[in-house]
Amino acid sequence: MLLLDGITPRDTEAIAAGRYPLYRAFHVTTWEGVAANPLADQLVQAIGEGSAASPAEFAFASRRLMEGYGWGFEHGELHGEMAQ
Repeated sequence: MLLLDGITPRDTEAIAAGRYPLYRAFHVTTWEGVAANPLADQLVQAIGEGSAASPAEFAFASRRLMEGYGWGFEHGELHGEMAQ
């Protein structure tokens, strides 16, 4: 973890607000039908909501939080940084 200007990357509000300058987008896909996996769906739900179920060594800013700060999403996928 890299502390920058006194801000930790675990501060998801700072990430969503653009105050922490580094981020990485992760895209997760699940399947339907015979390839469906209910545990994978639960993982996606936990990560997407920024749930406490996320492992302690990771911090995820949820789509809902990011959208609240003006980040661009299209068809559920991040496609642009927040509007300045």
